Amino acid sequence: MSESDEVELNIKGNGIDPRAVGEAILAVDKLMRSVSSEDGPLTITHLSTGSANARVQASEAAIRVVDNGLLELSQSAMIPSGWNRTSIEAVIELGAARKRAGVTGLSLRALGAIQSIDEQILLNATSSLNPATVGLGSVSGLLYRYNNDPRRGTKRSASLRTAHGPAVKITFQPSLVEAVRAAIDQVVEVWGTVFRDSEDRIIGVEAERVEVLRVETVSAKRTRSAVIRGVLGSDWTDGKDSVDWVREQRD
Repeated sequence: MSESDEVELNIKGNGIDPRAVGEAILAVDKLMRSVSSEDGPLTITHLSTGSANARVQASEAAIRVVDNGLLELSQSAMIPSGWNRTSIEAVIELGAARKRAGVTGLSLRALGAIQSIDEQILLNATSSLNPATVGLGSVSGLLYRYNNDPRRGTKRSASLRTAHGPAVKITFQPSLVEAVRAAIDQVVEVWGTVFRDSEDRIIGVEAERVEVLRVETVSAKRTRSAVIRGVLGSDWTDGKDSVDWVREQRD
């Protein structure tokens, strides 16, 4: 083993909460996988306690992307070259481990360079996930994971699984609660204010309208879909199929 194929995690402190060690190792694993083209398992080559120290073996190419990315992230609030949202989320998770009891500091050593996961990096990481562009539009996908937490105030949320990219968070006013609940586990078109990240991927929608496109019936072996026709009557779409009508509005 050499410095070129290992990332070293160092957690400083006394009486360290064991969850900090587990969470930090999982975050490093997530970070390395997010930038690696290899699907094989990563390997822990060293683990010691007291102040916790762990070394994770990975490809030199992935380690170089992480090393360069940490330097970029220490200087600007942009997703580094070769990184993605998952990479940034992993750094934020390292920051969460840093707040565990007994932890006084956390750093990564890659290719001989040591980068502290400090407040500046965590601030830039969080800021890099903020929407880069906001505009009106729509997104389609499978609606799932409805959340209704009174502590969130007037907004409720759900998640949308799209054909490409990460899950999209859908927020909506109480007036849309029944429509969203009725559309869970169905393929829908959501219209409203669309938020995109710096890579032009949709990351959220503040919904104004939800249209069901088809019902998803999930079985243990496969998923089947059937188009809903005539639900609102032909007058609503001037006699056209509802799916064709929605597509015309989108175009």
